Order: sequence, then structure tokens, then C-alpha cells
Amino acid sequence: MTAPAPDRPIGGARRPSVAVVGGGISGLVALHHLARSGLVDVTLHEASPRLGGKILGGWLGDPGVPVELGPDGFVSRGSDLPELCEAIGLGDELVSAAHGVVQIWSRGRLRTLPRGLVMGLPVHPLGLLRSRLLSVAELGRLSLDLILPPTRCPGDVSIAALVGTRLGRGAVDRLVEPLVGGVYAGTAESLGVDGALPGLRARLDGRRSLIRALRSGQPAVAPSMVTLRGGLTTLVEALRADALARGARIRLDSAVRGLRPAAGGGYQLLDDGSRPVHHDAVVVATPASAASALLAPLVPGVEPLGGVAYAPVSVVALLYPATAVAGEPRGTGFLACRADGGMLRACTWTDRKWPHLARDGVLLARCSMGGIGDRRPLELDDGELAGRAHAELSDAVPLRQGPLDRLVARWPNAIPQYAPGHRSLVESALSHLPRGIRLAGAAYEGVGLSACARQGRTAAQGVLDDLASRSHDRLAVSAAFGAETGAPGP
Repeated sequence: MTAPAPDRPIGGARRPSVAVVGGGISGLVALHHLARSGLVDVTLHEASPRLGGKILGGWLGDPGVPVELGPDGFVSRGSDLPELCEAIGLGDELVSAAHGVVQIWSRGRLRTLPRGLVMGLPVHPLGLLRSRLLSVAELGRLSLDLILPPTRCPGDVSIAALVGTRLGRGAVDRLVEPLVGGVYAGTAESLGVDGALPGLRARLDGRRSLIRALRSGQPAVAPSMVTLRGGLTTLVEALRADALARGARIRLDSAVRGLRPAAGGGYQLLDDGSRPVHHDAVVVATPASAASALLAPLVPGVEPLGGVAYAPVSVVALLYPATAVAGEPRGTGFLACRADGGMLRACTWTDRKWPHLARDGVLLARCSMGGIGDRRPLELDDGELAGRAHAELSDAVPLRQGPLDRLVARWPNAIPQYAPGHRSLVESALSHLPRGIRLAGAAYEGVGLSACARQGRTAAQGVLDDLASRSHDRLAVSAAFGAETGAPGP
């Protein structure tokens, strides 16, 4: 609930001070919401020399072709981000992704993703048969789901444990894992059902067949992806400029080393070498390990967050002459099966997915390499990694020429893994937070930009509500004291 704007700043004449720790999208949205409230003084601390977190853009070739080296867009349905873009003057810059077929590179061939998937799982075996993703034996094993005894699953388990038991390992390796791996860079073993496929256990509860359970729900709605015409870094810059114009402070190269309770309420924040700075509330929008290290001395219940694993991902952007590919690439890109042993996990034909980025005479491939348990891409230098990406891409799409240019970005801790029990772990950690401290970020309630933005807004509103509640408590105590002593109330 949004705190009503008081006639004076929260808590009296002095405006409360709020710190935001972390300058990724969650922290920036929290900063924006706090600065726009007009109720608090707010300072953002970012340990690195730039804002944006995983949002990073680059250029390839001459004249330059823009490329995203982190996320390349966000889901618009149910997202706060389109409204936020409107509020900061970027509404006219929103552009939608093209709709096109998605393929899977499996067993040496590109195969079209079957229609009618629900939560990435097949509900129409005939479509799966036509795609030829699964062998005859694997299709036979999948069909056993219709006659196997019911699976009892009272708690969160891995995708492999639940889906593999019902549909077989072939369906997991050739269909489920490429899809969820494309989002989380994880495996069927590293990801829990409740985190990666929320609602699946509830659908299966009391039903004999997973396929029939999925058919009984609402039809799947394909997510609608959007981006900004000038790239996602324009969102970062617009949020920064809007916050500064409203009096917020942003400190780069400012690592927060500690947080401790302050006498009289609030918290003392310890940054690099300076004296402690008092803040009435804090939004912590860092990766889970950093949040745990910062908060554990103050809030022991958040310590388990330090165990959240992160998948390493390397992005390799390759710019080809348009003549390098015979004909037009089919669809907007493809996913690759980890089971086949390659490093490539996904390829996006950028100018097919985002037509506004198309340039005459060139073709841009954006390759995602590695994932949880596969650090091989981090061990190669840029030239070697680009060469490996080109070689694996050439297996799927015969290329007549090598790339004109390349760009590599490495994210050793790219995407948090929502392991079995992740939701319970997060709920427990959040329940231990004292008033005036909130968490936000990809490690908690969704890894996409839209989910992170929502968490940033919720965390900011949470500390505003906390401050309003604290102010109300102080006013109530003051009024009670006045009634007992005859002193005037506030």
C-alpha cells in the first residue's frame, strides 16, 4: 500500500534518510520510487564504477551495430516497467520483439519447438512427435505418464525428480532443460520445481497424469517481450537522471562494508574508510551472497542466503556479413541441448528478434555460453571463446565466412539458481528482517528485469511504510506522555 503524503516529512521536521545498496535495476527502481515520493533523502551506493548491473551495451563493426551484452529485453505483460518508462520520458522508445519460431539444436539438427507447450512441458504428444525432438523410445517413455501411478510430491523437489519421473529423462534433456536453462542457465538438477515452474506441483496434486494436469489449466500465453529503441542502457541513464533531478545522491565505487544498529533507531552504514553514516532505513539490492555478508551480523536469519548458487554465463556477440548464411535464418534464434556437450546454450539472431536493429549487409548473432556447472567459457580467452562460439554456431547454421567483429562479456555470477526449497529459504530470510530493512534482487522473487524492477519498487514502498509506521508510533508515545504529564501534544 502506498503511504499517503504527509503535510510534513515523515517523522517530523527532519526528513528521514534512506540508503539503497546496489545499483542494478532493482536498486535503481527503488531509488526512483524513493526520490519521487518526496518524503525522504536517499543515497544509492554502488561498489562498481557504473550503474545498471547486468545491463550492458556495446557496439560491433563500423559503422557500429548496437548489441546487448546482458539481458536484451523484458516481459511487458504484468510488468511495472512500461509504466515506469512512460513516467521518465521513454514511453515512445518502447519497441516489441518480432514473433517467430523458436528452434532447438538437438542431436545435430535444428528442430522446431513443438506448439502447445504449457510451462515448457508437452501437452500434445502429436506435436512433439512431429518435431522429432524425442526418439521413438523417449516418446514411448513419455507416454507412460498417462498410466503411471500418481506421483506424491508434498514438498519442493528438482525438475529432474518430478518431471523426469513422469515424462522420462529424454523429455527433460531435449525439451525441458533447454527451455528453463535459457532463463536460468541451470539444469534440471539445479532448479527446483517451485522456483522455476511455479504452480506445477499444485496442478499435479491429486491427479494421475502430469500431461492431463497441464491440459486442465488455462491455455499458455506466450510472453510479450519489449525493449527500448536506444538500448536498455537508456533506461539506466533515465533513472539516474530522474533521481538526481529530484535530489537523490548516487555514489559509485562506494562499497558498503557493514551495517549496524544506531542508537536511537535506524542504522549506521559503513562504507570505504569513511565514518559511519546514519540512515533511518536501508534497501539492500545486491546479489544474495553480498546481502548475506552485509546483514548476517545484524540479522542472523539471512545467513542461508549466502548459499544461493549463481550460474556463470558468457555472452559472445558475432557480427557476420549477410552473405555468410545461405538464405535467411529461420526464426529469431535457437536453444541448444546441454546433453550434447557443447558450450552454446542459446543463439539469438538479433536483427530478426528486434527488427529496429536490422542493418543492411550484416547479421548479428548473440550467443549465450556456459551455465551452472560449466565454467569452460570462463577459462578461454576472448579469441578462443569467440572461435568456439563460431564453430558451434556453424554446426547448426552452415556459415560461409567468419565473423567481421566480435564482442565478449563474462558474467561469473550471472543468474541465481532457484534450487529446491528456494522459496522457503527466501520467505524465512525476509521474515527475519527488522523494520526499516528490505531486500530486492534477482535472487529472491524472479530473475527477469520486470521481476527485479517490481521487487525494487516493493522494497522502496516497504521502507516508506516502515518509516510512516515508526513515525506514527513516536507520535502515539508523545501524545500519551503529554496526556499523563499535562504537556502539550505534538
